Amino acid sequence: MASSPKKYSSDFKVKVALEAIKGQKTLNEISSEYGVHTTQITQWKKQMRGSNCHRSSHVTAMSEPRAKKPSSLPYIKKSVSSKSSWIS
Repeated sequence: MASSPKKYSSDFKVKVALEAIKGQKTLNEISSEYGVHTTQITQWKKQMRGSNCHRSSHVTAMSEPRAKKPSSLPYIKKSVSSKSSWIS
């Protein structure tokens, strides 16, 4: 009997993607820690960076040119949390 796909909250997806973006742990370490496949983590990471956004409403401050945005983690968290509907 096949099980239904897991549903993850937006907060969880952002937390895991930020962990991957920080680069302090490998994808395998993050995968083991959170119980999520490395491919899924990579997809969330790409979505967060804006490369898989197909609708203009999903484009966040992260897709602006690098020269205009701070690279601090608090800025990224604030930007994502205020516009994280694309992850749901």
